Formats: sequence, structure tokens, C-alpha cells
Amino acid sequence: MKTRRNVVEIKFNKEKETEKKKSLMGRFFDAFIFIFFAAVLGYVFVTFFFQTLHINGSSMDKTLVDGDTVVINKFQYKVSKIKRGDIIAIKGTDSVYYDVKRVVALPGDTVQIIGGKLIVNGKKTEIDTFSEGFVYSGLAEKKLTLKNKEYFVLGDNTKNSIDSRYSNIGNIQETDIKGKVVFKRNEEGKFEKIY
Repeated sequence: MKTRRNVVEIKFNKEKETEKKKSLMGRFFDAFIFIFFAAVLGYVFVTFFFQTLHINGSSMDKTLVDGDTVVINKFQYKVSKIKRGDIIAIKGTDSVYYDVKRVVALPGDTVQIIGGKLIVNGKKTEIDTFSEGFVYSGLAEKKLTLKNKEYFVLGDNTKNSIDSRYSNIGNIQETDIKGKVVFKRNEEGKFEKIY
């Protein structure tokens, strides 16, 4: 025979079990919401603001070497203009990877490589990274004039870089520029600004 006390205890235990289930479901739901928003925030961050890249190859030696990790700022060129000397990430030919090169000429500029020297707007450029000179002039053997939203890019390692001198790359369209390389991971694992 159930006494009032037993009925109350059974009811209390059932309520406790129900609360436990609700509490577990609530924690599961909270964790799901947290993970969902973290994933969305991560996606937005990588898609619109910053992304890390690993340098593959030697086209940017000595500035960036094979295996370096860099950070690109995808938002930079939404608020400022692309400048001569900027190191940029460009959508690669296979659209999965990015190419990293240096901007040497802007829309409206003329570009030519004569006698191993880079000539922009009729003046010899004195960019330290190209001090070794150019063995191959390619498309820049004849004077090129860049159209609106076109950029001429080179790898710092001019002897081992596929860049705007080659017909399969040519002048870079502004829409293919995905961001500015702003940081490089140093030997201690810290990121340092690239100038």
C-alpha cells in the first residue's frame, strides 16, 4: 500500500529525472549553439578578413622562403589601394591555391625589362629585392601599358619565378587579388610584420 510519503517521493524522483534530462538537453543545446556560432565566426573571419598561407616554392626568396607561414589581410584592399611594392596573394591558376608575388606596376603604368633592369614609367626601379637583375624579360621585353584594374607582378627571386612576364600569367586583374601579405611567422613561431 502506497503511503502519501511514498507517492510524494516517487513524484519527487520523477521530477528530478525530468529536470536532469532537461538539464542535459539544455547543455547539449548550449554546446551546439556555441559550436555553430564559433564555426560561423571562423568562416566569416577566414573568408573576409585574415587567412594563413604556406609558401610553396622559391619564387619569393629571400623575402619569403619555401615552408614559411604568412598571414594575408583580405580586407586591406576594401579600404585602401594596392601600392607598388605590396606583396599580394593572387588566386592561382588552379583556383585552389594562392600565388604570392610583389606588385611592381599599377593601372596606367608602363613596364619594360631592358638589359636585365626593370623600367616602370620610363625610370629604372631600384627595388632591393630585384638586385640580381632579370635574365628573362618575357612579355616585358616590349613596353606594356597596364589597363584599368591591371597589375604587373614579379617574384622576388627573378631567376625562379613564374609571374607577369609569362603569357600563362600576364597582367593580374584586380578581381584575382585576394589580399595583402602582412605577417610572416619567424623562427620563434611569432608573427612579424612584412614591409
